[in-house]
Amino acid sequence: MDRTPPSLRAVGSMSQRPKAEIFLKMFYVYLLKSNKDGSFYIGQTDNIKERLERHNSGFVISTKNKRPWNLLGTEGYSTRELARWKEYKLKRSANEKNKFIKKFTSSSFNG
Repeated sequence: MDRTPPSLRAVGSMSQRPKAEIFLKMFYVYLLKSNKDGSFYIGQTDNIKERLERHNSGFVISTKNKRPWNLLGTEGYSTRELARWKEYKLKRSANEKNKFIKKFTSSSFNG
């Protein structure tokens, strides 16, 4: 018996479906760095480009006074729930936050 949730079941065989229809929506936890004061910001989104534009346009209250922002890195997740959980853990644990920042700022990451 197929235990796959109905919303995830394929319609027809894979060979009958156009490849353009096969995609997964991704959710991201991202790290920004302020060009103004060097501080970091961690958030989550499903659209990195749009979210960075919102940060740099002043639409995000918590980041508007430290513009402009640069994207340092992202981690991808299959569900928003997982991305939110990771963001929550990073914002609640200084140790986890520091590891996340180091991951994207170490010399080995930057080449």
